[in-house]
Amino acid sequence: MVELVTTVDTLLVKMLVNFFILETNTLFSDIHNPLSLTVKAEVVKNKVVVDEPSHEKIKDWESTKTADFIDSIDGEKVNEILTQLVNMVDNATINETTINTAVESISNLLTDAAKSTFGTYTQQKLNPNLQKYKKASKPWFDDDCKEARKKYKSSKES
Repeated sequence: MVELVTTVDTLLVKMLVNFFILETNTLFSDIHNPLSLTVKAEVVKNKVVVDEPSHEKIKDWESTKTADFIDSIDGEKVNEILTQLVNMVDNATINETTINTAVESISNLLTDAAKSTFGTYTQQKLNPNLQKYKKASKPWFDDDCKEARKKYKSSKES
């Protein structure tokens, strides 16, 4: 059994087209398996352009809206998914692709219901380098102070 534990940026995950864990190769390692992956990106004017995923997030669950959530689940889509699942079993076409398709359909169904029930918000993307300075910043340290500090440092270098 192979256990893969890692922290990966969601942007990278959305860019992956194929991802495989290959057989162990003792030439490279006796305990690690090599990975094979394909990354989807577009090259424009010698720069790599990646479709930024939406930073739209679903608002937190509110237990008072449970009934509304259940009511907003599209019954027609539920029947379509059930039909797909029954057809998979009846036709013995259960494989990774059909399972992934079913899971994606169920995920989209529940996500759509959550968006319509709880609403969404857009998460602001913060520069992690600026975050540490923002925590330590003082409200009185304004642009005049920054300019004075800059002049002081440059005078020390002269």
